[in-house]
Order: sequence, then structure tokens, then C-alpha cells
Amino acid sequence: MSKLEAVTSITNETDEGSLENMHLKVGENYPVYIISAGLGDRGEDYRAPGHPLGICMLIAGTFPDARTRI
Repeated sequence: MSKLEAVTSITNETDEGSLENMHLKVGENYPVYIISAGLGDRGEDYRAPGHPLGICMLIAGTFPDARTRI
């Protein structure tokens, strides 16, 4: 669980709609999510279709191979 009030930790119970609509503001800010390697597998759909700049994704980790990185 995140210790920062403005950051939501992603779990298996997280609503998929929130990850597919990151362009929707929560109050005055856009949502901020943190996800662990165990929940960041291929197939997740992170996007912001209503925002011209999309999302900002920071990856703080390594990749086991070049294919995974791409």
C-alpha cells in the first residue's frame, strides 16, 4: 500500500476502468499509480485517450531481456 496520500497502489482488485482512463482528473490533479513488478505484466492497458500528451510512465527497474524492454 502506498504511504503517499495522492498515490494509489495497484492491486489485483484495482478497477480496470481507472487504468484505462488516466486522463480523468481526481479533484485538481490527474491520478498517480504505483505498481509492483508482480502486477505490471504484459496485457495491462494503461492509457489516457482524452489527454493529448497521454500518460507519463516511469520504470524504475531492470528488464531480463531486450524483448521485455521493448
